[in-house]
Amino acid sequence: MRIISFNINSIRARPHQLIHIRDTLNPDVIGLQETKVNDPDFPLDVIEEIGYHPEYWGQKGYYVWIRTPSSRFPWDRYIASFTPVDVWSTVDIPFSAFKKSNFYMPKKMNISQIRTIAFAAYGKDFQAELDLAQIELY
Repeated sequence: MRIISFNINSIRARPHQLIHIRDTLNPDVIGLQETKVNDPDFPLDVIEEIGYHPEYWGQKGYYVWIRTPSSRFPWDRYIASFTPVDVWSTVDIPFSAFKKSNFYMPKKMNISQIRTIAFAAYGKDFQAELDLAQIELY
């Protein structure tokens, strides 16, 4: 079985690249990243015409990143994730749920030394839309 992973950077603009991959590499499976399309607009008919059965799902998750003085490098952080719903709701993430991103960081975050809190989308491409009404630290 031949599996190809490909960063297509807009599936609607580049179906010709999928045809080229199909004709030159003959993969059984093509994993696409950076599709730049929401699920309802995914071009099912185009992918089926090329000869593949598309399976896809939309992005639903977000990370909360917290940086403290122990975050020595730009990629160091304490991380937790959550999945929002379509209505206003409260998301409780206890500090104990945050995991360190590097082995040399202290296992337990010193919450009195929080420098920054950030929210980042993860997973499949999508249009990120996260509305925050309030953030409380408890």
